[in-house]
Amino acid sequence: NGIRSRAVIHKGSLRALQRVTDSGHAFHVFDEQGTPRPDALLWFGGREYAATADGTIVLPFTTQPGGHRVVLKAGARAHFPIG
Repeated sequence: NGIRSRAVIHKGSLRALQRVTDSGHAFHVFDEQGTPRPDALLWFGGREYAATADGTIVLPFTTQPGGHRVVLKAGARAHFPIG
């Protein structure tokens, strides 16, 4: 009868710790239980960055300063950090 509904279910989460290095910003991704996710990917500016063997994702410096958004992905989870 013209009535529709939609739900968004959040199952788990991802978070990243970030530090600045000589090569760019280094990220380490963790799940909601604090377990490191070395299989994580980071999407930024239309490109995908994968973690190295030690689980570090290095995002090189950009020539366009300012705040930019990234997307974190590990397994079937994707996260759009706020801020």
